[in-house]
Amino acid sequence: MTTPNYSDIEALVASKEVRGSSVSVTFRCPETDVEVPSTGSLKRSSSVKSEAARSVKKNLWSGLRRSVTRAVSDALGNGAAGRIARDITNTGMRQGMEKTAFSKEEVQNGVVAAFEAVQSNFKLNASGTWVGMKKPANGFEKRLAEAPVSERFDQGVLARTLVELSAADGEISEEEVAFIADFIDPELGSVDDFAKRPPLTPAELSETSEAARSSIMMLAWACAMSDEELADAEVARLNELSSGFGLNDEQNTSVKNDAQQFLFEQALAGVYASGSRNDEAFDAANEAAGKMGIDTDRAAQMDASYRKLAGIV
Repeated sequence: MTTPNYSDIEALVASKEVRGSSVSVTFRCPETDVEVPSTGSLKRSSSVKSEAARSVKKNLWSGLRRSVTRAVSDALGNGAAGRIARDITNTGMRQGMEKTAFSKEEVQNGVVAAFEAVQSNFKLNASGTWVGMKKPANGFEKRLAEAPVSERFDQGVLARTLVELSAADGEISEEEVAFIADFIDPELGSVDDFAKRPPLTPAELSETSEAARSSIMMLAWACAMSDEELADAEVARLNELSSGFGLNDEQNTSVKNDAQQFLFEQALAGVYASGSRNDEAFDAANEAAGKMGIDTDRAAQMDASYRKLAGIV
């Protein structure tokens, strides 16, 4: 995904706080009063430079992962504060040993990463300034607002679901472990703990809160589809889980569609980050859409809707 420089979004930063290896940011647009909280991971400058050198396609998928991380954290009822608390638990000891604070540049890069996770809520105006968009909530956002995964048992099932999907191809990579650990409360258990558990049973799935089941499945689809390659084994397990939750085919398709729309809108935010279409990013976004199961006509419709909202012809 194409992202702005820190100087481009500095005027939107209403507050920021560094805790552990994360920075919690509130972006506020003075023109439209749109306010959006987010969180960005802090990385050493050498790592950021390495990421900047990656292809547009790789950066797109990395951006989608960040957006999903934020969505899962919010769904768990923790939001930015909860993610920071977990981050302190997971990284506090290491940072205490290093006794090295992050530099001003590294914090600014973290703020940019936080903005990237919520970039679809902003657009560039004619003068090249980022402004907040008062856009209607999509199905993904509505579902999470109405049915957050707030019960402890439900949260544990969501965590185990994500671990199961990551291990569907036989093993969990270090990158997948880091991704899931980013939003699982350590009190629920570690990724290793969940990986050692047997697959979730229909009995366990049936004990989840009825209202939270569709949210859990939607987040599971989003996590699986943000991994660049949606494996057949993952799809099979997702369908099994949906059945175990008692969702019918229509309901499963609905939550899948909501996850697809959320992810493609995040990709489009990068495509139009400069206020006009970046052709390379557009091609990468459409390739990603195909991998997520979004057909050409639907992708074109979502693209047109996004451009209309952003005021881009």
